[in-house]
Amino acid sequence: MPFTDATHNGQYAEKHIGQGLVDFVELDLSKYRLWLAVAKSIPLTMEHYQDVRDAVYDVAETLKHKHSYAFFFLVGLLNNIVNTPIYYKADIDSERLKQLADCLEELERVIELQEIFREAVDMCLDKENRPDRIMSEWLCEFMAGHPEFGDAPVKMQCALLPKKKSKVDIDTLRDIHDWKLTEQDDLLEIMHQNGEGVSLMSYYPIEYLDEMLFFEFTKML
Repeated sequence: MPFTDATHNGQYAEKHIGQGLVDFVELDLSKYRLWLAVAKSIPLTMEHYQDVRDAVYDVAETLKHKHSYAFFFLVGLLNNIVNTPIYYKADIDSERLKQLADCLEELERVIELQEIFREAVDMCLDKENRPDRIMSEWLCEFMAGHPEFGDAPVKMQCALLPKKKSKVDIDTLRDIHDWKLTEQDDLLEIMHQNGEGVSLMSYYPIEYLDEMLFFEFTKML
């Protein structure tokens, strides 16, 4: 999976589709919950603004190196929230505190997402646990209980990407990013350097943790 943020691009691959989802539902969040409780115990005032902000990122840091993408999506979302420009100076303090309140809500959402997708995996994918009904019946029941996922649009885009052995040439793609190549002639030259050229390939732009989890869930189905 290629991913990108404001400062860098990168790629990584899972051996099996759904591995990230299974790892997430089995993730031990005890330390995460403990640090979240600490963050929520700090008074949400301007006097304690920096303390709360530091505590918010301390909570997210407990996921670092524990899950392949949960930490990446969570920190990206927190950064987007706290770096949102505030245009009305008269409301700057209240808006900054609201940003921290939103961050705390998103941290709580991670725990909620684990419960939701643990239910999804248990209900729809564990055939031994629920042999009395077919998977599609369980899926309908799950979606009825979580309609927000039924309304989520499936975003898919296409791009011209370098190919190698009928797959995306990740090495060439990395060179394009690292060398910041944008001119068409330069792109065509590097994409044809190994003789395989380019291919029109579809991809899913995923911005949030719940999108990534639901994507893996649908692919497992």
